[in-house]
Amino acid sequence: MTSDHYDYRTSELTTDTSELTTVIIMTSIKVKRKGLSLSTKMEIIKATEAGRKKGDIAREFGIVPSTLSTVLKNKQDIKAKFELSKFEPSRQRFRNATFEDVEEALLRWFKGNRSKNLPISGPLLREKADQLAKLLGHNTFSASAGWLSRFKERHGIMRGPWRS
Repeated sequence: MTSDHYDYRTSELTTDTSELTTVIIMTSIKVKRKGLSLSTKMEIIKATEAGRKKGDIAREFGIVPSTLSTVLKNKQDIKAKFELSKFEPSRQRFRNATFEDVEEALLRWFKGNRSKNLPISGPLLREKADQLAKLLGHNTFSASAGWLSRFKERHGIMRGPWRS
């Protein structure tokens, strides 16, 4: 079955559907997004700093050139996160907390008490976070169970002895 379509190159009406089919097929192919971990991004940065060609690096890591450019554009930020070890090297997303000052104060309190071998439960962390938020003037802060879970994940807090 053929259908007429307008061929922009020749400015004539054509009944050839092979060209149209190719266009439809090519536009319907979805490219799967590929998340890169912090350690992979550091490998990419080191490869470019070693003088390797960007095209070769992109092929090796299975990424498109625009992704490589984005990694290089954010090079300083990526290096800082990697060197500070604020985030796990296997992480792909890096979001800071909405109330960073509350988290920093709570983390200092937590480390100080854990260094004294004092047991700290989840409800105690939530209560202390609410107190600190009020002291810092954050009336909209809520130390929910979800917030606590994300706080613990961001700072590598788990059951058992604290490892800084």
